[in-house]
Amino acid sequence: MRKTAIGLFGVLVILLSLCGCSTVQLDPEAAVTLTFIYGDAHVEATLTDSEAATVIAALNGKRYQSPLDGVPSCGFDGNVSLSVGGRRFAVACDTCNTVQDLGNLQFFTIPKEDMEQIHALFEAYGGHFPCV
Repeated sequence: MRKTAIGLFGVLVILLSLCGCSTVQLDPEAAVTLTFIYGDAHVEATLTDSEAATVIAALNGKRYQSPLDGVPSCGFDGNVSLSVGGRRFAVACDTCNTVQDLGNLQFFTIPKEDMEQIHALFEAYGGHFPCV
């Protein structure tokens, strides 16, 4: 009976870890680099401290979607991304508010207002949306 309980507990822990219960954890002081390589545009820029704080606030603490939710239909490309302290996040190339963590290939959503701010940063540096 005890072995069965321990086995069930182990299975529960594994299922919870697969269900995307983890969150994005970023260093609030990390440097942020914006990359936009699409068509004729080739932009790689280190953001100002203020711009970096906006990006980090938008991404930090967001909960990853469960792998059981599947892959969003938004287009993602590492060439349209933000690097935060060495971690890369692909921004949806259409206008949905989903982001892909390229380090673990998991997805999460951010509020539309935050995505609008991120799009505005890309546009300020020469990017544009949609870019599919």
